Amino acid sequence: MKSVEAQIYDLQSRIDTYNNTLNSACSAVQTLEDKIERLKETKKTVIVIQRNINDINRSLYGKNNQPNWEGNEKKKFDKDFSGFLKDYYKFQNELNQYHDSICDEITRLENSMNEQNGIIGWCKRGINSIGNELNKLFHTKGGY
Repeated sequence: MKSVEAQIYDLQSRIDTYNNTLNSACSAVQTLEDKIERLKETKKTVIVIQRNINDINRSLYGKNNQPNWEGNEKKKFDKDFSGFLKDYYKFQNELNQYHDSICDEITRLENSMNEQNGIIGWCKRGINSIGNELNKLFHTKGGY
């Protein structure tokens, strides 16, 4: 059987290992939280851009549906408007895909953060248990 001093040294070494893992996990969580926050802000910006583009489309669509508008200017507008609609739908589709990619990345980072939180809990439980063992060893050694 190991001496009390050897047991204490082993337990303190295990605590150091847990603390190193804990610090690493806490740092990873902070990094993930920062990334998630930036992505959420980017997502809000994308939504604002989508709304603004949609407002422009509605405005132009209203002009396109003017029943009393005729002639060469109307034909030119219809041609330009048709090109705009094509570009608009393509751009909206790309923005939707970008939005979805942001959502997927936020979820991936949140899941990673949850894994790190599990490691943090595991380390804290380990440190707590070792602290209990050290307390019992010091109690035995000190004769308290």
